[in-house]
Amino acid sequence: MKNMYLPFPAKVIDILKNTDKEYTFRISYNDKLVKPGQFFEVSVPKFGEVPISVSRIAGDYIELTIRKVGKVTAEIINSCIGNTILLRGPYGNGFQLHRYHNKNVVIITGGTGIAPARCLIEYLLDNELHTTLSIIAGFKNKENILYEDDFATWHQNANLLLAIESGIKSDDINIGLVSDFIADLPLKNPQNTEAVIIGPASMMKNCAEQLMTFGLPASNITLSLERKMCCGNGKCGHCRIEDIYVCSDGPVFEYTKIRHMLD
Repeated sequence: MKNMYLPFPAKVIDILKNTDKEYTFRISYNDKLVKPGQFFEVSVPKFGEVPISVSRIAGDYIELTIRKVGKVTAEIINSCIGNTILLRGPYGNGFQLHRYHNKNVVIITGGTGIAPARCLIEYLLDNELHTTLSIIAGFKNKENILYEDDFATWHQNANLLLAIESGIKSDDINIGLVSDFIADLPLKNPQNTEAVIIGPASMMKNCAEQLMTFGLPASNITLSLERKMCCGNGKCGHCRIEDIYVCSDGPVFEYTKIRHMLD
């Protein structure tokens, strides 16, 4: 019987330092089944493992953006350069990509929420889906901005607004919370608009409720939750919210299903 908790080794091709705390790992991987919105469990023997969202899917590699916030993530970043990394997955349901065909799509992210959204953005821009894309991405300050080169590329084909909570306003960067700029979105046909929101729970709920005041149906809003997802199979219960297991039922949910669970 196959052990679902046994990780497999994957070669680290490159590591990009995004900020003082965030690093993007490019990992050799050619399984075509992985899709935007899914995650892997990344492990280091004797230290533990952590769930990391897929931030890019390419032909023969994936990228995982890892934030250095504890012993496990610090050890991953410090020990894996030029070596292999241990993975389990992919896990989770991912985004229902068919929802975004022939639609106006709004993507709102806060902080590292841009990492799982990056996969979806690239899918929408790389395929001829007759989609109109608007992006609002927020960070605490300029030093925390991830994927600056990608933003420059996305700006050419999407309505992009980049915001920081504190700092100096410039031609490319606005000052404020992402929710401050929802009124600026081109929501001319809300019934044909799909929204994706990824970030802290309070931010997601606030943005979702604001979008609804502009006529966007709650059923057209999708969120991606971040919880302590340990097993990835809905067995351990660490990520359970009421009767939902975020790791296996999600992490991507329609807002109508989890609206009452956001606190």
